[in-house]
Amino acid sequence: MDFLNADIRNVSAYPGEEEILFMIGCLFRIDSIVRDESEKLWKVKLTLADNTDNDIEQYSKHFDKETIDKN
Repeated sequence: MDFLNADIRNVSAYPGEEEILFMIGCLFRIDSIVRDESEKLWKVKLTLADNTDNDIEQYSKHFDKETIDKN
């Protein structure tokens, strides 16, 4: 386990699923979404955003401002 996610396959209530929990506050960019008909599931490719991602930086500033304005 690292500090961003935890592999919980061994303790999951759903045996056979490959579950991973992500730390609250992680932001991802959606790279692609594809329906796999043979496996009857959606495959989503994500990229973890970091401080160098301009869109995420703008989102964070907007979110911080809204949070401050509401308090």
